[in-house]
Amino acid sequence: MRRTTRSQSRQASNPPPLTTNPITLSTPILIKNTTDAPEISWTLPTSFAPKLTGLSRSSTALLNNKRTKLRTSITRLRRTTETHLQDALDATLVFAQEEAGTAVCISPSGLLLTCSHCVADDEESALNPTAAQWLIFAKGQVVRAVCVAWDGRRDLALLQITHTEPSTSHANPSDLTSPSFPHVSISPLKTLPLTTSLLCIGHPGSEDLESSTPGQATGYDVLHVSKGIYHGMARGQDPQV
Repeated sequence: MRRTTRSQSRQASNPPPLTTNPITLSTPILIKNTTDAPEISWTLPTSFAPKLTGLSRSSTALLNNKRTKLRTSITRLRRTTETHLQDALDATLVFAQEEAGTAVCISPSGLLLTCSHCVADDEESALNPTAAQWLIFAKGQVVRAVCVAWDGRRDLALLQITHTEPSTSHANPSDLTSPSFPHVSISPLKTLPLTTSLLCIGHPGSEDLESSTPGQATGYDVLHVSKGIYHGMARGQDPQV
């Protein structure tokens, strides 16, 4: 049976259209800090139903299940991660749907970097302003985002958070004029020195695709942290810088 892609298994919700135009990423773009932070709403509730998300019952149940698991596992994950790397863990998000990937927040205003194949199979579908993406921060905070840039060649996409549920660290989020999200900065280095230490934070699928037995479970948590060393690029790969 043919496998569907991650984006084919997604279901888009139907939020009100955005007032800003999406960015078409035909050439590399430079992300710059700006004082004009996007307007983000604290309107998401603390419980989610298909009527709100636009997802199926099973996908909405998966969203709630992932959120619960992340909230119960984040303390252990932080305890097993070096202090100076915990910011990267906190800035990581997982997509709510099945067989989905991860994203990382790269600005306090909620700009998310992810892979284009995690969003859609083509630019037109990705930049549809009514196609919402649902993600969950490592600490279990659910956000709604839309795609503002999509580049299939580099397999990169940018999402912008538009709505968020109250953070567990803010008892009275209505008192805040604009949310601020945990984030990491993009390295200015164009090349990575050999033997650089790597921290890989991933959202493994439920099925072990390297197993000879179909349906073999991975046994991983919603977020899995592993370490490695950079040994260079595979032969023939395009650095795309």
